[in-house]
Amino acid sequence: MKKIRFGVMVFVAALVGIVAVAFICAGCADGGVESGGGDAAVFLNRFRTAGTSSYYTIPFIDARDGKTYKKVKMPDGKTWMAENLNFEANGSSCLEEVDFTCDKYYEEYGRLYNWDAAKISCPSGWRLPSNDDWSNLINSVGSDAATKLKSRYGWPTFDTYDANGTDDFKFSALPGGGIISKDYNPDPIIMTGGFLGAWWTDTEDNVNGESVLLYKEINYAKKYVMSGDTKKESSALSVRCILAD
Repeated sequence: MKKIRFGVMVFVAALVGIVAVAFICAGCADGGVESGGGDAAVFLNRFRTAGTSSYYTIPFIDARDGKTYKKVKMPDGKTWMAENLNFEANGSSCLEEVDFTCDKYYEEYGRLYNWDAAKISCPSGWRLPSNDDWSNLINSVGSDAATKLKSRYGWPTFDTYDANGTDDFKFSALPGGGIISKDYNPDPIIMTGGFLGAWWTDTEDNVNGESVLLYKEINYAKKYVMSGDTKKESSALSVRCILAD
């Protein structure tokens, strides 16, 4: 009987090992952890989120400044940064109207970039997403896309309404605000941090005979992702990079 029990224990241990390797190799298919943790981190990340979501983030390092970011493969089949870019570049800034310092703003929301800086500031191997990239992402997420893309914390809460999201896909969108420019307003329009987030696309369009730049916006009070356009002058928005094909 002891030999039989021992044999069963060995079989179970081997089975557990196979399952663990399967989890780890599943992470390898997405490129693994580029630095800071290896495949074991992928396994632990999946284990922690088991039963809640099949989506998980993987850390990677921007070789230019050593900052660590998270990336996630979204339901559109593309790999996106799971947080806003925070690379110091000419043309990057913070939103001074927010009630904390620029360092705190960068830590929480990343940087705001003007159009020229946004186009060239993604890390090597990454790029600024197009309007079509964003549209494909939103469509793949399905109904109430803004709610599903928003972080579970960092959005305003009221007595009768909680604006935090469900973060179903680990995209973790936060309300960094931004600055846009419109013909009908002689001054730049400050979109207050803490209540909405706005992200550049790489796409230009023509509206009423004028060239404009397209962006996507998530508002605390809306369940859907909104589209907007702005003039190049004085505009500053967040950047989410997408892994180049």
